[in-house]
Amino acid sequence: MKPLLPFVLFAAAAPAAVFCQTGSDYYGPRPLWERVEIALTAGYGQSLADWTSVHLTQAVTPAGFRVSAQNRLQMSAGGALTGGASATFFFRSGLVLQGGFGYLKTGVTNETPFQYQYNRPPAVWRSETFEGSGELTTVPIFINIVNNFNLFRGPANRRLRGYLSLGPALFFNSIVVDAFAGAAAAVSTGGGDELADAFKVPVVVEDTTWVSLGGNIGLSFDFHFSRSLALTAEGRFFYAPKRNLVWRWQAGTVSGLSGQIPAYEFTSAAAANYMADTTAIALKPSFFHFSAGVKVIF
Repeated sequence: MKPLLPFVLFAAAAPAAVFCQTGSDYYGPRPLWERVEIALTAGYGQSLADWTSVHLTQAVTPAGFRVSAQNRLQMSAGGALTGGASATFFFRSGLVLQGGFGYLKTGVTNETPFQYQYNRPPAVWRSETFEGSGELTTVPIFINIVNNFNLFRGPANRRLRGYLSLGPALFFNSIVVDAFAGAAAAVSTGGGDELADAFKVPVVVEDTTWVSLGGNIGLSFDFHFSRSLALTAEGRFFYAPKRNLVWRWQAGTVSGLSGQIPAYEFTSAAAANYMADTTAIALKPSFFHFSAGVKVIF
């Protein structure tokens, strides 16, 4: 029996060795990819969204003079903490694809220089600057083609790798802004006389959400501590197409800035006229970010 023992062990081990080499063949089809790298990152993102809307409304007063209001509604989005995640698939064919998402929620600041003119002698001219604020959120979901390359390889699987990735991105965007702008009006007091004044009127970009198709490109570097763990750092630019939005002037009772007209009813019809005299917002919610995090390799 002892002389046959090596042959018995070989007969038992041979199928197991085959299944270890092609184990997935025994249980079913092998995965299409050799490995998957999953990254979780956080960092700093800077929105590139900024725009200027111009407004000018002129009117003839009851006494035949001219009164005008002119505004430059200037908006810009800032920077904020950003986050994201991605999964990179290394296919057996040599193709490398990456899917993931980013997230940026940033504040919006508004500054509106306003000029008021009333040409009844002696002519009246007034200048004010109003401020406002808002919020812009952008969430891109992307699918990329990846080119990866070794930069350094050390002992015990320690190495530095680079990744260049680009592809389309689907953007989920939302914005809301509360601000102020200037209006002007004159009211008759009887006997051919009148009073004119400038007014501070609320204007808003109403809470708006939309989806758009754009693209992204990124460069990242991984330092591998082992076969299954790495630190990653990335810079990525997300390009989103522009979206046209409008400023909506809010009707209501407003007070004259100089006190000439203590209470003035800024009607819905006047708000509609002022909105028509204000150029649209051409908003591009593109942004870039720099982030770092951990990558797990399967």
